[in-house]
Amino acid sequence: MGGGNSKKKETEEEEDSSDFIDIEQEAGSDELEIKAEEDHYPAAPSEVPVQNGINTKRAQVPINIRKTSHAPSLTSRTSRSTQLIKTHRKEPKVNYASAIAQAMLNMSHKAETYESLMKDLVDGLVTEKEKVYAITLWLSQQDIETGKFQKFKPDTPRGYMHLIQNRRGTFPSFFAQLCRKAGIPCVIVSGYSKSASYDVGEMDDTVLKENTNAWNVVYADKAWHIVHPFWVCRGLVGHRLGGYVKIEKGGQAMMQKETASEGQLTKCFNKYYIFTDPNEFVYRNIPVDEQAKWQLLRKPLTFDEYKHKPYVRPEFFKQKLKLISEDDCLLIAKDGICNVTFQIPPKELGFVNFTYELDMKIEEHVRGIGLGSHTTLKEGDESGEAQINDNEGGQTVRINVNQRNDDDENNNIKANIARYVVMMREGQKQENISFEIRLPKQGTYKITIFAGREDEWGDDPPLVSSFRVLCDNLSADVTPEMAPIDPGMVGWGPGPKSFKSGLLMPSHERGKIEMNVKEEVIIQFQVVSKRQVTVTMVHNRLASEELKQFYSYEETYSEFSERRELTVKAYVPDKDEYAVRIGTFENTNPGHPDYVCNYLLSSKKSKAQREGPLVREYRNDVKKALVSNNLEEIEYLLGRAEKFKLSADEEEEEVEKEENGHNYVRRHQKRKHDEDVRRLQKRKEFLEMKRMFHHTLMRQNIDACERAIVKAENSQFAQVFKSETSQVIKLMDKLQSHDRWPHDIPEKNRFTLTEVSHLHAPPEKAQDVMKAICLLVFNFDDEYMVRNNV
Repeated sequence: MGGGNSKKKETEEEEDSSDFIDIEQEAGSDELEIKAEEDHYPAAPSEVPVQNGINTKRAQVPINIRKTSHAPSLTSRTSRSTQLIKTHRKEPKVNYASAIAQAMLNMSHKAETYESLMKDLVDGLVTEKEKVYAITLWLSQQDIETGKFQKFKPDTPRGYMHLIQNRRGTFPSFFAQLCRKAGIPCVIVSGYSKSASYDVGEMDDTVLKENTNAWNVVYADKAWHIVHPFWVCRGLVGHRLGGYVKIEKGGQAMMQKETASEGQLTKCFNKYYIFTDPNEFVYRNIPVDEQAKWQLLRKPLTFDEYKHKPYVRPEFFKQKLKLISEDDCLLIAKDGICNVTFQIPPKELGFVNFTYELDMKIEEHVRGIGLGSHTTLKEGDESGEAQINDNEGGQTVRINVNQRNDDDENNNIKANIARYVVMMREGQKQENISFEIRLPKQGTYKITIFAGREDEWGDDPPLVSSFRVLCDNLSADVTPEMAPIDPGMVGWGPGPKSFKSGLLMPSHERGKIEMNVKEEVIIQFQVVSKRQVTVTMVHNRLASEELKQFYSYEETYSEFSERRELTVKAYVPDKDEYAVRIGTFENTNPGHPDYVCNYLLSSKKSKAQREGPLVREYRNDVKKALVSNNLEEIEYLLGRAEKFKLSADEEEEEVEKEENGHNYVRRHQKRKHDEDVRRLQKRKEFLEMKRMFHHTLMRQNIDACERAIVKAENSQFAQVFKSETSQVIKLMDKLQSHDRWPHDIPEKNRFTLTEVSHLHAPPEKAQDVMKAICLLVFNFDDEYMVRNNV
């Protein structure tokens, strides 16, 4: 599994929790039988009557949580941040730095009595949240497993740690006592978890309910919050469930049995499980039916709903990912094909690395064969039969895979297997990452997804999600084909690697380009690095030399954008899939390019309908405009797009239709999403941004500089216009140091002013001069002058 990269910042207050697997409740019982809930506690949110004016069907929200709390699906298109309950209660400001300092100061506290411990640990902290945080941090760093506590009574902190050490006490019970001694109501919640022994996609209720667990709900600062002290304080390292054969890992093919391992229980501090959002917590944990109210949801989930929830880890929510494919942990492959798609926030576009692992269940695929942990896969014969050798058990399994006749990979069967998962980038206004799984045989599979920002995790991102995939309806005449190449972590489409290599402003943000046979596609990038660029095409059967006739590329220098531009032209000769690979290299080493972007050209699914001559003419005009810098022509073509009901995004508009000469009926009409129009819209926004920077540098006005900087930093072109933004920042610093107008104001001549003021229609040159003065001196733009009749 991913994680533990050296680039990940490690601090004393937050260890790298991606290395840890959350364990089920520690073995043992609570010898002191601490009450789960004391009398006179404030009511749980689900017990509070709904306030007047709030629709409970739409606002499933607890009193203490402002976001939607009816655990929305990960595929929900409605932003949770927009679904709010109005509240007049102002939440107190929490100073976690004070809580951390207090906890660190008392890490070696004798903890002989609860009173002395609480006095030193929480006295002086202002809010109850700070007190809970300090208690949890202190608890996480106690050497409970190895400490010496024998001489202390069970009703003391050190005495209860001795009970935990001997499996006669639990973390949630100890945490409840600590909070209650600090005057904070704390409930012990019993339930079930998708933790270390959970097999993704398991649907057997009996098996799932063996994964028991316990956690707490605290009432801090007039609101209930979830805290899972055991998961905060302890994690498993090196745990493996076993029962699977790993087909691929990190973009590399393999055929290796996953050996079961209990792992090592390790001290940690995973602050994600302190005050966890109930919407997120319920994906991994659900209370027993008697304590369902402590889900902190207006409408608690049933156990059946819980077991179908996708398996997602904390990093999924930390990175604000959204699942936009099927919202279930158990997926069904139709004709051997299944898709998992995530959406990335707009500001993370091009900066998040994704990778995956693909496993298959041993009993499903290699029934009765004991594969060792050092299993190898040998190259297949002409019939496509590959041989799996068990180096430990000495047994042999034969599996059928599709061969590849390609000199680049030298008929390597390992590479063939790796190419059954197509990781594809699908950028529009937000970036989507799609995993198209093409399964070659029936059985049970597991795909595990890893994701993380490249500047934080490098090439080893943490685990974010996992799914079970069932393939039981694969017919004999339907066999999913391999992709032409295994692109590894780069995947299909532009991403962090291409951006880092200086390939910006891609014309095609989707990794898969669907096209008709012999239809030309033009792919463009702006090149901002000094590295040289090369392009190749790859096919499953055709050799590299044969493919050269189907593509071409060139680099040109654009005086308008002041950058090199890469243009790739390609077409496919038949109904099949072809890969276009874009690589960069240093001048000193041209023979070994680093492939940074890949496109999958597919003509398997031709466009649904043949377009008319006017639309085909329009598309030709669009292609010409995309390689030009004519903003007026682009705006004209965008206007024409409405005539053909084409749009950059799929949208719905209301249309009035006349009936019987006088009655109007409102109807909804959809304008379909069109890639050409989207690229045209993007080109328009780029040219407008370029023009804005040009005018800003010419005008030398502080307000204009500020507007340009803000607009650039919040746009999709922030990286593209890094140089121009830097120039504007320097200009603004220079202007702020001047205590004068950026331009000298000519001496006023009263005779000229009198003459101008008496002219009802000044000459055109005089009007231009006055407009220039308004623009440069008073910062009036064209819109202001028209609105105010200047």
